[in-house]
Amino acid sequence: MKKILVYQDRGVGRFSYKSAVSSLGKSLVCQDFKIEKVDAKTLLNTNWQTDCSLLVIPGGRDIPYHRALNGKGTDLIRSYIEEGGSYLGICAGAYFGSKDVVFEEGNKHEVIENRELAFFPGRAVGTIYVDKPFSYQSQKSVHPALIQNQEGALYTYYNGGCYFEKAADFAPDVEILACYKNAILHDIAAIVLCKVGTGKAVLSGVHFEVDSSVSKKDVALFEKFDAHEKKRQKLFDDLLTCLLS
Repeated sequence: MKKILVYQDRGVGRFSYKSAVSSLGKSLVCQDFKIEKVDAKTLLNTNWQTDCSLLVIPGGRDIPYHRALNGKGTDLIRSYIEEGGSYLGICAGAYFGSKDVVFEEGNKHEVIENRELAFFPGRAVGTIYVDKPFSYQSQKSVHPALIQNQEGALYTYYNGGCYFEKAADFAPDVEILACYKNAILHDIAAIVLCKVGTGKAVLSGVHFEVDSSVSKKDVALFEKFDAHEKKRQKLFDDLLTCLLS
């Protein structure tokens, strides 16, 4: 049976990992795939590519991913994608999959560095909301990000993610799948599809894998997310179908 591998190692947020695995498990698109966790040691030292249909790198902190996988690990991942594999990077996984990371410039969490995967050949820039200071320790910096795709607008869970700077300039190798509609910069790319050799990578600044139920304690957030829950589920399934077809 073919596998969907979800990265779980230093830097990966527990909430992000659990949300990804939960949503993958509920999706009918994944019913013929085995969902397994994978760590840096496995990516570096086994033939995981043989039966992997999709590698998922969830949210968390990008720097530990870089430290664990930079060099041999990123070479193996990029080769896998170039030869027909698929990659899904969400939030930190999206920063990690871009050529340049510009995170919280001028603030205490600042990261301005290059990355080797470079599926998106430009800058992944965040955060994009300034009304709430970003926090790794709590959910206080969660925002209802309004994004627009070809089927309409929907609210999605956002916490520290990026936009993809000048994404349209990299066409046809980069396709913009959704844009932010309520950020300071209007119509900036929120989700992109990158063509890499014969493979593909979807990178997302928003947590489209997070379902509305996680925000029940915050009535205002829950109402926005829950009103668009069916749209979120369809977006999730559509992106998986793209990556697994």
